[in-house]
Amino acid sequence: MNVQYFEPLSRGFARMKNAMPGLKPGAFLAIIDPDPEKLAWDRSHFVTKEKTLTTMEKTEFELVHLFTFLERDNIYLYRLKDNP
Repeated sequence: MNVQYFEPLSRGFARMKNAMPGLKPGAFLAIIDPDPEKLAWDRSHFVTKEKTLTTMEKTEFELVHLFTFLERDNIYLYRLKDNP
């Protein structure tokens, strides 16, 4: 399943539940989000890596891996907490 979501992530965390019915057991949810610390301009409206991690801890998803190799973005790989 591929979902493109252009609303600021800070307002979208409550909507993570909307993705749950479309996920098969064991499936992953990937969030690709700009990292304001990597940007030289227009940083103020992006969510920090720490804020993303802290907020997602309060959802039904657990972090599997955080990729930081991209020039401007981070990739957060999640799955449902009760999946093996």
